[in-house]
Amino acid sequence: MDALLDTPLGPVLLRASDQGLTGLYFLDQRDAPVLDLAGLPGTEALPRITDPRQGFHAGQSLASLSVSARHETAGDSPVTHWEQSAVGGLRPVLPNAALSPFFLIVREQLGHYFLGKLQTFTVPLDLEAIGTPFQVSIWKALTKIPYGCCVSYADLARAAGYGPQHSRATGVAVGKNPISILVPCHRIVSSNHRLTGYSGGLHRKRALLLLEGLGVGSV
Repeated sequence: MDALLDTPLGPVLLRASDQGLTGLYFLDQRDAPVLDLAGLPGTEALPRITDPRQGFHAGQSLASLSVSARHETAGDSPVTHWEQSAVGGLRPVLPNAALSPFFLIVREQLGHYFLGKLQTFTVPLDLEAIGTPFQVSIWKALTKIPYGCCVSYADLARAAGYGPQHSRATGVAVGKNPISILVPCHRIVSSNHRLTGYSGGLHRKRALLLLEGLGVGSV
């Protein structure tokens, strides 16, 4: 079961089994499923909302991230830009596309998250259907990272019950996370508190952390 949903950070592909959500992919992210959208109504105008504050790069410290967040005016806040599309729920990408009852719940919770009104998702996830036992253990550990906090790969490995020698394998599993936002791999940073890669793009990772009010004192 698939659906295309518009979000403030660009359209996403939602996938689900009978047991729960199995995918939330930005259409342009690394490892996103390849979709044949040719000829489908509405896809010629898929929205692309990007972070207007360009120039953020891998390795930038969280200290500079928090300083930049403190100096932004209300009019430049990501949440301000997102309110119009998030109020009332996010809309399907295709005109008149009917979302299933399950995807309606996903849309509602994402809308509240983007407005800063929801910190914990309750959407059922079916991680076992899409990952190896090791990957699933790492993804489940990701869901335990609190809103507005970040941990390192080594911390995540320990939380999943592994030793520091599993940090690299943990990073690979994080990079294969199929459910963006709800399985919050954007909350992973390097051991020296610098931002690392994000398959959905560092501009999205930065925007999500700013939305969650992350400051250097929170890490």
